[in-house]
Amino acid sequence: MSVDREQFLAKVEEIAAEEPYYRTGGSGTDGTCDCIGIIIGAIRRAGGQWRGLHGCNYAARSEMKNLERITGTGDLIVGEVVYRAYEPGQGGYNLPERYEPGGSDYTGDVRDYFHIGVVESVYPLRIRHMTKPKPKMDTSIDRWDYHGKLKKIGYNGEGKIMQNVTISGGNPDLPVNFREGPSRDAKIIGEIPQGSTAVLQDG
Repeated sequence: MSVDREQFLAKVEEIAAEEPYYRTGGSGTDGTCDCIGIIIGAIRRAGGQWRGLHGCNYAARSEMKNLERITGTGDLIVGEVVYRAYEPGQGGYNLPERYEPGGSDYTGDVRDYFHIGVVESVYPLRIRHMTKPKPKMDTSIDRWDYHGKLKKIGYNGEGKIMQNVTISGGNPDLPVNFREGPSRDAKIIGEIPQGSTAVLQDG
């Protein structure tokens, strides 16, 4: 059973608004939380279940519909999760033994997914995550490495997220080009006046 995306996001913010202190293993039930805990807690508050391990490495390997390298903000959709990860040999790499070759949960992936956040908005970018000492909001994709959809969240046709955005470009006196795709090389198919409001839909 999947949890509605809007409910999930509302519960993430509900936990963040309680300003829990960082504690490994916390999930927002006792005034404490860690990075995966804010996600586990939100899923449970929204009526879902999390029966697996409490950890980012477990989530990345067992609770994802997909997991892909981030190439830019345009890769993201609202309600996805993002990860910070160390590759073998990088400073800070500390993959639990169970995920190493020969370990009980080895999958062939030896990255250490050490931190997780939730994409609450793409334009403008807002990534909610829990770190010491209290919840934080990132507005840059810097330092986030991978993204994907959680199995326990309904994305396709469920809980579509609508965002109002104001159109603006480099020159405030000229209209903004509307193109067929997200590239300066894409064909221009129209112009949008500066300051216009558009509605973006994810999902």
